[in-house]
Amino acid sequence: MKEKVLQILQNNPQKRFAARDIVEEMKELFPDWWEQLDSRRKHSGKKLESHVAAGVNTLLHHRKSASTEQIKEIEGWPRKFYWSDVSDESEADEAMQAEVATDTAKRDGDAPMDATRLLEKDLYPRLGEYLLKERRIHSMRIDEAHGDKKAGAGGNRWLYPDVVGMENLIASWSDGVKSMVNESGEKKARLWSFEVKRFINRANVRQAFFQAVSNSSWANFGYLVAMEIQGTDTRRELEMLSSLHGIGVIILDPDTPDESQIIIPAMEKADVDWATCDRVARANKDFERYIGLVWDFYRTNKTSDEKWYRPPK
Repeated sequence: MKEKVLQILQNNPQKRFAARDIVEEMKELFPDWWEQLDSRRKHSGKKLESHVAAGVNTLLHHRKSASTEQIKEIEGWPRKFYWSDVSDESEADEAMQAEVATDTAKRDGDAPMDATRLLEKDLYPRLGEYLLKERRIHSMRIDEAHGDKKAGAGGNRWLYPDVVGMENLIASWSDGVKSMVNESGEKKARLWSFEVKRFINRANVRQAFFQAVSNSSWANFGYLVAMEIQGTDTRRELEMLSSLHGIGVIILDPDTPDESQIIIPAMEKADVDWATCDRVARANKDFERYIGLVWDFYRTNKTSDEKWYRPPK
């Protein structure tokens, strides 16, 4: 089985496979072997597929031999695996270069073959859908293009988060309790901030994490969001950094956003850093509008849904 799994991965470099995907490939590529396996085992049909998928997952997740050094693992559930002869540093650089090249080609109307490849900006509405449906958080995009240009291109990417949100804590409360909260000045909302990345591995994990620390620590909850996190070593590094700085981590499922996962919860900050909010609001019109929406909510106890992100119908 190990030889067949390696053959499938080697013949499809950079393609992501869940264990069940590999089982389907084995059934198609090695039908005689699968029939023999089916006849020899106490499992059959779907039970056999699940049994073999569990074996494939264990084989790849706990790999130790030199023949499997090129196999990379993507965190999440289900785990995904792929074959790569590229170093972690080169892979992180290539991901960034492909992001810039594809984005430029789309703007110029000269899209390359991989134009369907998801860009970082394609993840923002998917994150918004997850936040609203699964966490009941109203969100909006903070666009660097709407910010102060004095620092030059990219000069404020460590200042602005990609997405911000507001969690309405009193949505289901009675009018009487809402009135009491208004008079007492108790907290009615929690503010969230998100730094979004397509791909994080050992080579770029600290840069991505500290960018999130820099632009999201002002909020009650700050998160680093990634579509792909490669390897258990990267996961451990994120857990260590999170315990020190309080930033949480979300794995975003771009195909099914409601199946996204908070793999490391953020540590809640009791108070928002309003001095930092003022700094960012002065530098970016989107963030200034966000603070205005939060203020409107505190005055009216209502959210103007049309002004926040709304999932497409």
